[in-house]
Amino acid sequence: MAAAVLLLGIATMVGMQVAMAAVAFKQSAVAGLMCLFVPLYGYVVAGRANANPWLMRLWFVGLGLLVLGGVLAS
Repeated sequence: MAAAVLLLGIATMVGMQVAMAAVAFKQSAVAGLMCLFVPLYGYVVAGRANANPWLMRLWFVGLGLLVLGGVLAS
């Protein structure tokens, strides 16, 4: 159960990171690459680009699932 929650959290975070990078690539290639490799840079880009707020909300849901999975595993 804990492994499934951890994997779901990681998959959600990675998916939203890639979605935010797609928004960032519309601005510039540097912003897109930064968004892919710097963890919270997507938050900055999503705010500047007036991106869909659900991108960041779902990223935080993934973070919450990751924490929940860690608690369940311990």
